[in-house]
Amino acid sequence: MPRNDSFDSFDSFDSFDSFDSFDSFDSFSPRRSGSRSASALIRSREGHLGRPQLLDESGVKVSEFRPHLFRQWTVGLDGRHPNSRNSPEDMPTPGTRWLDRMGSSRRIQIFLMDLMGRVSWVPMNAGWELQAPQIRLLFTRPGRGAFEHQVARVESWAALRSERSAEILSQIPIQWPFWSSVINLHPSRMPYTYELLATAIEFASNLVQRLKYESVCPRPSDYSPRIQPMVDVPGHFSWPSGHATQAFMVAELLTALLLRADTQSGESWFEMQQQLWRQAERIATNRVVAGLHFPIDNDAGCLLGIHAAHVIIDAATGRPAPRTTVLASHAFGDPTGRQDFSFLPYLKACSRFRNLHHFDGEETHVPQVAASPPAASERPVQWLWRQASAEWHGAGRL
Repeated sequence: MPRNDSFDSFDSFDSFDSFDSFDSFDSFSPRRSGSRSASALIRSREGHLGRPQLLDESGVKVSEFRPHLFRQWTVGLDGRHPNSRNSPEDMPTPGTRWLDRMGSSRRIQIFLMDLMGRVSWVPMNAGWELQAPQIRLLFTRPGRGAFEHQVARVESWAALRSERSAEILSQIPIQWPFWSSVINLHPSRMPYTYELLATAIEFASNLVQRLKYESVCPRPSDYSPRIQPMVDVPGHFSWPSGHATQAFMVAELLTALLLRADTQSGESWFEMQQQLWRQAERIATNRVVAGLHFPIDNDAGCLLGIHAAHVIIDAATGRPAPRTTVLASHAFGDPTGRQDFSFLPYLKACSRFRNLHHFDGEETHVPQVAASPPAASERPVQWLWRQASAEWHGAGRL
C-alpha cells in the first residue's frame, strides 16, 4: 500500500498496533510473545507446577484447589459484589463500567460502532445527505468544469513543494505530532484523549470514504500531466479530502474538549483555538501543494469534518444542539472552481464556537461543553469523553 495514503494506515486499526502499546505505556507490561518467552514460560510452569500433589499418610490429597476470580467481576442489584455463588446476579451486567477492563484497540471498536449507529447516508436528488440527530448535511458533487478550472490552482501551488516537503511527508500518516505541538498532548499523560482522537479519525475515515465512493471524483493528475504529484497518488477518489476532514474534525473536537467554563476571562483558549484551526488549514492545503487534491476537495472535507466532530460531541455529552443544519457542500466556495479554499466562512457558519475566535476580531461569551454525569444508560462514547475530559479538567480518570 502507498505510504502516503493515511487512510490505508487505518487498515492497521483492526489490530491498531500503536494503540495496543498504549495498554502498556513505557513497556510496563511486556508482551508475552516470541519463541524464547514461550519456551521459558513452559519450563517455568513445569518447574513449579509439574509436581505430584501432596498426600497425607492415608494417601488422600491434602487440599483441593478451587478456582476463584481474583478481581471483582460481577455486580449485584444493589451495586455490591453478590455473596452467593451462581446467583442470578452472578452474571456481569453489561455497561461502561467494564470498559477499563478492555484494551484500547478493542474499546475503539466499541466506540466506533456507537458512533456509526448514529449516522446514515441518504441519496437525494442533488447528491447525498448525511443524517444524524439534529444534523442534516447535504453534499452535492462539483461538476467537471469546476475540477478543470481548479487544475490551474493545483499547478500554481506546486511551487511550494520544496518548502513544504518535510511537512507533507510527515503528515502522510495520522498527524499526531502536529496536534501535540499545539496542546502538549502525549499518550502517557493523556491516553484517553488519544483514544478519543483515534476513534474520531476512524469515524471520519468511514464517513469520507463512503462519500468518495458515491461521488467518484478523479484526482488532479487524472486531468493534467503537468501536476506530477510529489508522492504516490492514493488508491481512492479525490473529493472530499480525507486529510481536510480529519484535520478540521480534530480542531473542532479538541476545541470542545479543552473548553472550560471560566475561559472567557483568559486568552489562552482563544489562541489555542486559532492555532488548531490554522494547523488544520495547513494540513489540508499541503495535500493540494503535493498535487493530490483540488482546493474544492478541502471545502467539502472541512464541512464534513466539522459536523463529524458535532456528531461525536453530541453523542459524548448527551446535549445535542437544538437545531437542524442543512447546507450545500460548497455553499461558501466558488462552484465554478476558480477560487482557493478558505476555512473562515465554514468556521463562522458551522463551528459551535464560531463567535469565539480572533480571526476577525470577534469574541463573545464562551459556552460550557461538559459531559453528562455517569448513568446506568451511559453510552460508551460518553464514558470515553468523561475520561478524556478528566485528563484536562480534573484529577485524572473518573
